[in-house]
Amino acid sequence: MTKEQAEKKALELYPIRKEFEGGMINIQARLQQEAYLKCYEDMSKVKPVSKETSSLVSAVCEHLNKRLGLENRKKHRPTTASTKRHISAREKEGYLLEDFIEVIDKKVDEWSDTEQEKYLRPETLFGNKFAGYLAQKAETSNNPSTEMQRNTDYSEGLS
Repeated sequence: MTKEQAEKKALELYPIRKEFEGGMINIQARLQQEAYLKCYEDMSKVKPVSKETSSLVSAVCEHLNKRLGLENRKKHRPTTASTKRHISAREKEGYLLEDFIEVIDKKVDEWSDTEQEKYLRPETLFGNKFAGYLAQKAETSNNPSTEMQRNTDYSEGLS
């Protein structure tokens, strides 16, 4: 839509009346027209998401949904504005798909079956703490066989 088309549409939606009715209706119509045009100007500044970003968002959401077991239930959608915004922001900082997968895997392993499980969502995982999550060492498993293996490895190093 061009600016001229937007102005024409604003006049159609909010016409200024020829007859003077105390001025309030015309003032209100003019304010509505200005608001409509402001929205048009704001929308014209929005840049479309690149195909690369779109595929990254899709891949990240697919991995998150898979790890959370949400394939057939309510999923995190790559089309959600908030999801796109958070992932795109991290991409602009130079993070790659592998970084997103690493954070998802670390946090799913750490937060599953805990009170924090409800925070396994794009807004939390890919927000302003993303770099900290990425730098964090992977949580160790509470699996007894893993614990026994660590103890065995440690005791072997002492002899």
